[in-house]
Amino acid sequence: MIRRSARRFVAPGSGIALGLSGGVDSVVLLHLLSALRAEKGFELRVLHVNHGLSANAAAWEDFCSELCTTIGVGYGAIRLDLDRQPGASLEALAREARYAALEGAAAESGTTVIALAHHADDQAETVMLQLLRGSAVKGLAAMPEWRSADEGCSYWRPLLQARREDIVAFARRHRLRWIEDESNANIALKRNFLRAQVLPVLESGFPGYRNSLARAAVHAADAAMLLDELADRDAVAAADGDGLVLAALREFGALRSGNVLRRMLARRGLRVPPSERLAEFIRQAFTAAPDRHPALLVDQGHMLRAERGRVLLERTSPSAPFLAVWRAESRVVLPHGVLEFVQAKGSGIRAASIPSAGLTIRPREGGERLQIAGGRPRRTLKNLLQEAGIPASARAGWPLLAYAGTLVAVPGVGVGVDWQCPPQENGWESAWHPGATRRGATARS
Repeated sequence: MIRRSARRFVAPGSGIALGLSGGVDSVVLLHLLSALRAEKGFELRVLHVNHGLSANAAAWEDFCSELCTTIGVGYGAIRLDLDRQPGASLEALAREARYAALEGAAAESGTTVIALAHHADDQAETVMLQLLRGSAVKGLAAMPEWRSADEGCSYWRPLLQARREDIVAFARRHRLRWIEDESNANIALKRNFLRAQVLPVLESGFPGYRNSLARAAVHAADAAMLLDELADRDAVAAADGDGLVLAALREFGALRSGNVLRRMLARRGLRVPPSERLAEFIRQAFTAAPDRHPALLVDQGHMLRAERGRVLLERTSPSAPFLAVWRAESRVVLPHGVLEFVQAKGSGIRAASIPSAGLTIRPREGGERLQIAGGRPRRTLKNLLQEAGIPASARAGWPLLAYAGTLVAVPGVGVGVDWQCPPQENGWESAWHPGATRRGATARS
């Protein structure tokens, strides 16, 4: 089995890095690859990722090191310090960090292939988990035997057709040693619950369920590939600069438009929002009046926005937080642009009103209002920014001038009536240049 897979995927002379946990699956794969390396002419090294989540983590690392010394295989350990964010899945966090660490270490060593010991039972569990989560076809495709990854390397799973019981039998027959992760007995984890409580019952009625789920995963992978090809064609047909023509998306219909937008996000490494949220954004984009601009927050400070006949993917916030003080300088540099000030007679912020401590430059906090015309009520900042034609993607990072918690002025929009410069007096007009850098500009905090 492993010879056939190696012949199909691994070129002679390739460098292979095996992800070794110390469990029976990866230990067996280590012995198989070690025996095969001379015959197939590839270089083999081992990478062990220490997540630091178990009291036994150091002992596992020592076990893997000693095992590689005994076999005569190069060994490296990667220690992770996971940022445990509230509400986040620790299992998912560890998995993402592990893959990122493996890719980085492989790229650093010039390795082109990362071998993993996933097997048929892992595949079946993954498909079942994705089904129960309501995943789309790309999720149901589960784990491929070969997949290109970042950093110029690829993932190879040569044991994907082997059953867990056959792997354990091989290990016992060859008197191999391995370690047991105590967390595998914790059925509070969904995968362990399926493994211990559900799949044994399923096997009693459907002995071939592993093969059936594996075939379903292949069918889903084929369907996902066709959907990607259709999305790429539709994206070319609807392309308009850095956006998509809304009229073309309407002709495609909601389903194909959703397929195009999912592909757009995935190609940029962004998580795709839930189907119902994406469908609602498409519905609003198709039916919105010209003065309405539906938007959908997606991932990593990005948003989808429909405006002026196009759908755009844009950033929603500045690249870094900002807070500064303006004391009548001609310009202030912020992390995401430059705020310029020009003296003007009878216009802008009244110079005599500027306190010696200066005015605070800060981002939006939500709920701000400003009265820019006498005898008129205060307006919401959101409406003022919209009427000024400021794109929705730029509003989160738009700098505001404030004093003692009171909004004074919004560059490019207006000045509060209590701070406006009377005729014949000196004032300061402000202009915001997002993304600009100006030589000689200064920032004060």
